[in-house]
Amino acid sequence: MPVPDTSVLVPIFDADHPLHEKARAQIGAPVLLHVTGGVLAELTTVLRRRGNDVGLDGSRIARECLGELEQLRGFRHASPCDGAEVTRVFKAHSSLSYVDAWGIVLALELGDTIITFDERQASAFKREKARQ
Repeated sequence: MPVPDTSVLVPIFDADHPLHEKARAQIGAPVLLHVTGGVLAELTTVLRRRGNDVGLDGSRIARECLGELEQLRGFRHASPCDGAEVTRVFKAHSSLSYVDAWGIVLALELGDTIITFDERQASAFKREKARQ
């Protein structure tokens, strides 16, 4: 049950994004995706801002994209995970956001992996997995 990061989900909804095709290939297979509330918050914020920046109704775009994501057969709102462990990972890796640390902890708890284009998050995930 891979845990997708915002860095992969944003390009899925932007056909002009340079990573659009790569992101679609990463998520394209019918897999079970566990998406954290933090990633959903980041995703809708980024999509809203990007839409507004080009003169569109960013809030509408964000709502529509979230609706599309939630309709994917494999989409699941992630279950809560160990908050103390998220804080530990966040503090242990200074390059991570709290949302990135949350995704790492969730993936480790699920025994799966992160789907990310963020090399810092991928590297931290590898270190945390080795630590287990």
